Amino acid sequence: MSAAIHSRCTVTEVRHPAARPLHEWDTFVDRLNGDTVQKSGWADLRATAGFTAHYFFAHDRGHLVGGAQLLERRLPLLGRVGYVSNAPLVDDTVGDSSIGVPALCTHLLRAAQTHLSMLLVQPPEGRDDVSEFLLARGLRPSEAGIAPAATLRLRLDRCEEEIRAGLGRRLRQWTRQWPRRGVTVRPAGRRDLGVVAALLAETGRHQGFDPFPEDYLRTMYDIFADRGEIQIMVGEVAGVPVACEVLTGCGNVVRSRLGGTDRSAEVQHLNVSAAVEWHSILWARSAGYRWFDFGGVLPETRASLAGDTADLDSVPGPDRFKLRFGGDLHTYPQAVEWFRSPLLRAGYDLTNRSEYGRRAVRAVRGRIRATR
Repeated sequence: MSAAIHSRCTVTEVRHPAARPLHEWDTFVDRLNGDTVQKSGWADLRATAGFTAHYFFAHDRGHLVGGAQLLERRLPLLGRVGYVSNAPLVDDTVGDSSIGVPALCTHLLRAAQTHLSMLLVQPPEGRDDVSEFLLARGLRPSEAGIAPAATLRLRLDRCEEEIRAGLGRRLRQWTRQWPRRGVTVRPAGRRDLGVVAALLAETGRHQGFDPFPEDYLRTMYDIFADRGEIQIMVGEVAGVPVACEVLTGCGNVVRSRLGGTDRSAEVQHLNVSAAVEWHSILWARSAGYRWFDFGGVLPETRASLAGDTADLDSVPGPDRFKLRFGGDLHTYPQAVEWFRSPLLRAGYDLTNRSEYGRRAVRAVRGRIRATR
């Protein structure tokens, strides 16, 4: 444990917090409508993949006013790499962000300089001051993609018919056709995780990323189900599971984390993945969430939607699917990165100048996201 004091704000770095401060932190993340990836349960999950969590807690006159969870792991060639996803978080209603943001960012940098070779930070929505502070301290913009730079969100504090009216025309018709075509959607339990893992793996193979193994999915479920922070929806045709979606809830936002589907032609023509998404939206609304987050969009989608006129034809297929549900674009502040060694930074930059190098960078990102 170490501490630094900035005016009235005291920042403490804790490697192994006790249960009480962890509970206080989780409650804080919920209150600020943060992301599940900042909660202690996520650190427990990532520990199964070799990551170690460090917590930075900012207190002002005894009140928790901000913080961040940093996850780190040793990677081949790069050394010890740390990343902060959707943090630091600062409560402007309790603390002074002009004090809390510099205090937390300074302590994060100090920790990186002590024992990391590389640090990646994706600030949360609305915290451009975090990016600005870190850029002013010598960090640079990052395209590593440790977390989505933009996402689509659907407002849920409306009646079902109003939400339905925002769907694409064909999709509105589907919402009334699924029952008579034998398509049903239900919440899944632990006994369904083998089938869910198989559907996720099929989609992973199709899209070219490593599938989540069943044991990792079971660990995720066991950690978050007890906290009421995970929901899995399964779509079936004549009682046979053919599509699924894994959701996590934090504050007033529910986020789509993972999706899987049977890609056989006889299933695809029934649009079961859309049925799962629609029923997930309805479930989130009934559970009291205010926003449904579709889980991030690709950079080219962000560019298309950010223009004066959206060019939907240029939007990749997975994001076109999300857009059919009527969500709005939400963007995050600029991600930033720091390297201990100029040589390491030069080597990292060199790899980005060729397709081979870009594949290597994607492999590093995959290692950071890896489940084992």
